[in-house]
Order: sequence, then structure tokens, then C-alpha cells
Amino acid sequence: MINSDDRFKKDFVGLTEKVRKTGRISLKGADWDYLPTLRCNLNCSLCYQKHTKEEKKPSITDEMSFEEFKLVFDKLDIEGKIVKFIGGEPFVKKELFDMMEYFKQRGAYNIIGTNGLALNDEKIGKLEAMNFIEITSSIDGCLETHNKIRGNPYIFQRASYFIQEMAKTHKTLVETVIQKDNLNELGKLIHLKEIWNVYKWRFQLPMFATQSKLNETRDLLKDPEIEFELAFMNNWNYSFSFEKLMQAYTNLEKQGIEFAMHPLFFQQDPRHCYEKNIRDYHQVYCTYLFRIRIEPDGMIRLCPFIVKFFGDLKKQSLEEIWNSEKYRQFRQKLLAGNLTPICENCAHMRIYK
Repeated sequence: MINSDDRFKKDFVGLTEKVRKTGRISLKGADWDYLPTLRCNLNCSLCYQKHTKEEKKPSITDEMSFEEFKLVFDKLDIEGKIVKFIGGEPFVKKELFDMMEYFKQRGAYNIIGTNGLALNDEKIGKLEAMNFIEITSSIDGCLETHNKIRGNPYIFQRASYFIQEMAKTHKTLVETVIQKDNLNELGKLIHLKEIWNVYKWRFQLPMFATQSKLNETRDLLKDPEIEFELAFMNNWNYSFSFEKLMQAYTNLEKQGIEFAMHPLFFQQDPRHCYEKNIRDYHQVYCTYLFRIRIEPDGMIRLCPFIVKFFGDLKKQSLEEIWNSEKYRQFRQKLLAGNLTPICENCAHMRIYK
């Protein structure tokens, strides 16, 4: 069994410099995100997919059936790849266990991100048998706070049970998006890491954009095909002050329990991270350039937030799409602009060392 932490420690700076010159990325070292569905069973307050779900109303007709799924992936070399199932909520997809078993039988290593709401004891047992190398879920506050943020009166109980059960046998990670509502509860949450035997607890600043930042990004990229999938806010500022954020962060450190903070450059430059102007002071790069994102309908897309499609796996080979002239030029354009204004608080962005 591989170690996912070791796998994700790549020479991203060296890889980025190669992309800057040629736009090419080897398929050999690229792992995958696969979204079996965009549908979800929650209504979270900071969901960045709200616009897509409300305006475009994605439905099961936008998703590959299991038969279409097999036709697509039978053509791909997936042995040894890490495939992360994300969504939407992956477990809304009825064929999900069949898909996970397919990847397992083909020699891929599975990771899944789930809110845990749809998982009863029977499904948890089936999931444990899949030998996942990593399980990710979210807790965004203590009981009442998490339920409020996630829009469900039972989600904390269901998620916490799922996390504790999976942590008995799997590397289990928990993510918390820092918000005004949970800022004073972070110290309590980190203690759950040891109580629940969680492998890693990751705190993350919320990802969102304003209309002005979207306009700046459009002007920079000069690409009429681009759309965005983000939480939209009227104000570019966070809902909490820098002083309160640093107080909460300092209190977390005092607990003496290890945690992660995203974006990772927060520790290096917290002020400019908070002000979301890190690109004015540092050269940056994006780790998502080296991941293959496969949409529910088989389309290859750039990243979770910038909606730019490069091909359809139902009609083209992955090799044909991944290093097409269109994709190579777009990668170079992103790096030439030091990424974009809406990338400023993204967990996938890094500062050059």
C-alpha cells in the first residue's frame, strides 16, 4: 500500500519550470480527481458549486452511466494511479461502490471526500473493504454550528460517527473551513483529532470571489470560454478580522496538537494571505496543474474554480487532451500571469521556496 503523503510530495517548483517552458505535463506522474456526480444531499452555506447547481441544474442525465464509465476508463492506464472521488457528494451516485470496486480491481489507489450523511453501518462496512488509502470529511464547528453551516440538523452526529468508524482502520483527514461562526470553536475542534484518532486535521480559509475579481481574471486570461464556479461575495474581505484570525491561530498552536493550515503559505506570510494579495509579493504556482480532473460527463476540466474544458474522454484519448496545444498554451498563460486574482486564497496555490 502506498503512502499518499509521500506520493503528493513532488518537486512542484521543478515541474512548474518545465511547464513554463513547454506547457507539457507527463501523464505518468499525474493523479486524478473523479467527480461521479455534482448532486448533493446538503445545502452548505459556503458551497462553491451553488451557482452551477442552481443555474444549470445538473442532473443524472449529465453523468456517465456505469456502462459509459467503463467504456471511458477501460481505455485508460490507471494501474498505480491515485483516484480521488469528490463531488457534489459522491455517495449520491447509486453506482459509486461499483465504480470504486472497478478502480480497485484495475490496480488504482482510491481516496474519497464525503460529508458522511448517506453512510450507515452497512455502507461503512463496504467502504472499509475497499482498502482506501485516505478518507476525507468535514467538520465546520461544534454540533450546532456545524449543523447550521451544513444546513442539516443531524449532519454533525452522522459525520462524527462516520469519521470515528473510518479512523479505526484508515488514514482519515478532517477539514474545517474557517468562518465567523466557528472562529471561537477551533480550539475545541482540534481536541477531537486525538479523541477520534484522526490522522490529520486541516483548517482552511474560505475560497470565494467578488465580481470585480472575476472581471480582473477574465481581463488577465482573455479567454471567452472561461466560466467560474465559486462562492460569490459582495466584499473581498473575510467575515472576521486579521487580529481575530491570528488570535484563533495562536490559540490552536498553544494546544500542542499538530494541525495543518491552508493555504500553506499562511505560515510564511499570514498578513498577505489574509489580505489576498499574495501574488503582489511572491511568485506562485498551482499544484492543481498536475492533477487530472474528470467531470461527471467525462469532460476534462482545469480545476475546481476556473471552469475551462479541454476535451471529452468519451470522444478523445486522455493523451490527446492532456497535452493538446490548447491545454499547453493555457497552462503557460496561467503561469505568465502569476496565476489569477481569484487564485489568491486557494488551497492549491503555493509560494516558490
